[in-house]
Amino acid sequence: MPRLESSIERDTRLRVIAWAREQDIDLLYLKLSIIGMAGFPDRIILYQFGNVLFVELKQAGKKPGKLQQYIHSLLRGMGFTVQVHEDVNDAVEHITSEIQSTLRAREGDQTYTGG
Repeated sequence: MPRLESSIERDTRLRVIAWAREQDIDLLYLKLSIIGMAGFPDRIILYQFGNVLFVELKQAGKKPGKLQQYIHSLLRGMGFTVQVHEDVNDAVEHITSEIQSTLRAREGDQTYTGG
C-alpha cells in the first residue's frame, strides 16, 4: 500500500504548483517510485525546456540515509540537481529559485516572464 503524503510533501507540492501557475511555467511535480530501486529522491520536478529537478523531503531532524546519499551523489555526478529539505518554506524557496535561475539561463539571462 502506498505511503500517504506527509505534510511537508503535500504543502511543498501545493505551493510549488501554485507558484508555477502564477508564473505561467509548465511544470510536472511527480512522486518518484522506482520498483526495485531504493534510495531515489521522493519527488521529480519536470519543467520547461527539458529541465529536471530531484527533491528529497525529510521530516524535521531527519537526514538522508547512506543509500540515499549514494544515489544523490550518483545523480549529481550525472549533472542533475538534487535538493534535500526538511522545511516547507525552505523547500519552496529553493525549488522556485532553482527553476527561475535555470529558465533565466535558458532565456539568455533575461528575467523570465513565463510562456
